[in-house]
Amino acid sequence: MAECNLKSATLAVNIQPYTVAVATAFADLVPAVAADNAVHLEAIFVTNIHATLACRVTIVHRIGGVDVEIAFNKAVSRGATLNFLINKPLYLKVGDSVKIKSESNATASVVAPGAKLIGP
Repeated sequence: MAECNLKSATLAVNIQPYTVAVATAFADLVPAVAADNAVHLEAIFVTNIHATLACRVTIVHRIGGVDVEIAFNKAVSRGATLNFLINKPLYLKVGDSVKIKSESNATASVVAPGAKLIGP
């Protein structure tokens, strides 16, 4: 009988919030995932922090060089917080990233609780 050839895998998990200043140009909420890593996001919370204005945000998941919109010009009411991943976790593999922008500066705050999985 042939011997089974199994490699043991070592995986480190870093629980961390991803956050970025939201402006009118796209900014990386989750930068491109490095080799031997992956990122798991359960939520992307966007809060309107402006006292009087509603804000509109666009969130993009870059997958293999292609931009896939999670939200396009989505309104967030004054004082409201929206989760853009309700019951739809996002898994990012090597090279994937998540970008966000707003129609105006200083109107939104964003945080995405996540787990960075670090390979051997």
